[in-house]
Amino acid sequence: MKKIAILAAIAALTLSTGAQMASAQDKQLFNHASVGITAGLDGFGVEAALPASRLLQIRGGYSLAPIPINYNLNLTGVSSFVPINAKFLEGGLGKVMLDIFPVKESPFRITAGAYLGSGKLAALKLDVRDLVKPQDFGKDIGQNGVSASTDKDGFGYIDIDAAKLMPYLGLGFGRAVDLEARVSFLIEFGAAYTGGYDFMVYDYSNPSGVKTSKLVSAALVNDDGSQMESGIVDKVSAIPVLPMLKLGLYLRLF
Repeated sequence: MKKIAILAAIAALTLSTGAQMASAQDKQLFNHASVGITAGLDGFGVEAALPASRLLQIRGGYSLAPIPINYNLNLTGVSSFVPINAKFLEGGLGKVMLDIFPVKESPFRITAGAYLGSGKLAALKLDVRDLVKPQDFGKDIGQNGVSASTDKDGFGYIDIDAAKLMPYLGLGFGRAVDLEARVSFLIEFGAAYTGGYDFMVYDYSNPSGVKTSKLVSAALVNDDGSQMESGIVDKVSAIPVLPMLKLGLYLRLF
């Protein structure tokens, strides 16, 4: 009798588990998975995706912008260009996204989620050796309440900081997990809320160590009092979002 009872319990448990799995299959609850690569304004990334229902899919991943950009900045009242080396998204961005499909058979979707990073969106290295005299390298050349200096070699450094956790909202086409195809393509555009930007300039002259000070447009003036950069720093600082545009290529594993 004990053996019969044990067998009956095993059979009941098997039937129950099978019913739950069948129910999950019907609802498309985590019964498929895709992996993909992405490229866009958040850099290059990898993602994994799972369906949460027929109308919802969950994506998570990581992106990194490994390629720096070099350009020349023309400041008003300055006779020479300022070469700048810009590195973006230090430490990369983790991301979790929920794709919402208003119509079951449509590729159109609304995406809500968040990016999580170091808070440093860009690190700028400025070659100001033509603007600062060699004897002033490493000395405080800040003004209007901003402390700043080059390093001993005549390079200045500015970080562009924003919130570490950035809520995101976007629109897109395509399904990361496409049941009709093994390979799928995705395009998406949206914006992450940053809360604004802080331009932090480095000061190497402080004897207690390197410090940063918030840069404002009022500090960027020529000897005659004219504005160097037409208030661009203050204007950019007030922008509350970071635009995003992304392409993705996904492979459904099962």
